[in-house]
Amino acid sequence: MALDSILDYPNVVPSDWIWKSPGYPKMQLFLWQMWWGRMPSNVNIHKRIPTTNKFCIFCPHMEEDMNHILRSCPRATEIWVGLKINLLRSNQLNDWLNLNLNNCEISPFAKVPINVIFGFALWFLWIRRNSWVFKKENIKSDVLIKKLCWAATEWFYTKSHTKVGKAPNPPASSTILQWTPPKTSYLKINTDASFLSSSKEACLAAVCRNELGIWVEGIQSKSLACDSAEAEIKAIFMALNWVRDKGWRKVIIATDSMIAWKATNTMTNLSTNTSSLSNECRVLSLELHDVTIIHEGRVTNALADALAKEAKGRRDGFNTICILSNPPPECLRIYDCELNNVLLTSSVEVQEPLTP
Repeated sequence: MALDSILDYPNVVPSDWIWKSPGYPKMQLFLWQMWWGRMPSNVNIHKRIPTTNKFCIFCPHMEEDMNHILRSCPRATEIWVGLKINLLRSNQLNDWLNLNLNNCEISPFAKVPINVIFGFALWFLWIRRNSWVFKKENIKSDVLIKKLCWAATEWFYTKSHTKVGKAPNPPASSTILQWTPPKTSYLKINTDASFLSSSKEACLAAVCRNELGIWVEGIQSKSLACDSAEAEIKAIFMALNWVRDKGWRKVIIATDSMIAWKATNTMTNLSTNTSSLSNECRVLSLELHDVTIIHEGRVTNALADALAKEAKGRRDGFNTICILSNPPPECLRIYDCELNNVLLTSSVEVQEPLTP
């Protein structure tokens, strides 16, 4: 079976990136099977059972493969039109998947990244098709759009939490849902941590950019932590030491963890495990010149988040700092996207340092 897949797709791009795409594991498995042409569409079933019908039940003269189900069928096009997102185009299905599942631009309709909406739309289109084939239940397009946007929003805003509750209200349309540059002459460092509860491994990352959004430097490291909050605080502490070692002044350090921000800016200690580390962060931030720690939403921290996840594959050992003079290939798309947003928006509102 594996050999058949390779022979069927000799020039296909490796599919490992699918397991890092937005969505739940069942959605990633769905994408992986589709990538290798193993989804049970009518065309694929007909290849194994020639007596079955290979045509679309809604388009009797069109063969039903995954490209038809998700792209050319009128039941699919009405969903894409209703979502109001600018999809990147490609004639090949796999190229189309690759381009749009890595598109981190914010959807003005759903207020979350396009790749998140795109992945959930694919999944819900498949569910809609199966609901009719097996149950003869028709899910209306407007209902499907509301359901998939709700599910995408819920996943996006709760993916870092152990419990998933009701999806939050989407941000107001006036909110800038992208990386925001610091004021002139300041540097901005975004920090993040990827925590593995099974091994207590914390992958830390920080990326420094100037007021133009240009990459100055990045760092990665691995450590051990009791929980995700401690991992986030360790990422802030790593950034503070980085600022001190570099001799930088006028720096904004941004974290997407409200708990870590409170712990490093106030006397709020999360636990005995983090109290000492939080105190060290507060002392070090006071010693440095013009350094402010702020909290921002997850949407503004995409590059640091990607950098932290990329650190999982490093074999440098624990507590070893890896210096990155350029963005890793896995993070280039996000970096270019955020850089273009800064360069193309001439009226970007610069961010003043905030007082804790």
